[in-house]
Amino acid sequence: MDEREYLHMYQEEHSHWWYAGMRDVVLSLLPRSSLPQGPRALDAGCGTGYFMGWLREHYRARAIGIDGHPYGLALCRRRGERDLVRGDVAELPFTNEAFDLVTSFDVLSEVQDENSRALALGEFRRVLKPGGKLVVRVPAYEWLRSSHDAGVSTHHRYGGKELRDAILKTGFQPVRLTFANTILFPVAILWRMLKRARLAPPGSDVRSSTRGASWMNSALRSVLKTEAAFLRKSSLSFGLSVFVVASKPGE
Repeated sequence: MDEREYLHMYQEEHSHWWYAGMRDVVLSLLPRSSLPQGPRALDAGCGTGYFMGWLREHYRARAIGIDGHPYGLALCRRRGERDLVRGDVAELPFTNEAFDLVTSFDVLSEVQDENSRALALGEFRRVLKPGGKLVVRVPAYEWLRSSHDAGVSTHHRYGGKELRDAILKTGFQPVRLTFANTILFPVAILWRMLKRARLAPPGSDVRSSTRGASWMNSALRSVLKTEAAFLRKSSLSFGLSVFVVASKPGE
């Protein structure tokens, strides 16, 4: 992902309806009671670092971030983050069983080849303690590919079964698998079609131009909050993103 997209992320993560709504989904899928007190957490592909602070706020986590882009890490430091490592998610520089929680959002999809994506999942498993939790989000459906994916360096979009199979093959036990951003799915399909026809702006979709006025941003955030509430007890069978929560077998 290039520096312009990191800057868009830095500017939008706090208030953009999509980022905020995705965090609501995480809260629904990962109850605080499923983690030990003060969990040690790794945000694998931490971007500009906002989620590290969010983990501390909502889970009292001791969060460490790793990212491969120096500009992303510079923006993390601008946020005040210091527990940072530059590295590759397919070759994590951490000891075995170091973390209670690993999160990785729209990062596996940026890994170029299937073998490296499998290595990354294996690394997530290696650094987790027995019983530790993994939370992964990836973009859904290759047929939804557009200039947005080129803008954020998405090399692969996933199907639900494909993600589940990859998790099982790595030795994780899936706890929850669901799609998200389902209510807005028809609108998203139309938007991607317009992008392909060059009738909508090229590049990534998560920036100030898609946040809109404050009333629109609040309304769209409410849509995702409604989904998040539903996801506390049920799952969604299609959507723009796929989430999996998995556990490393053990105590």
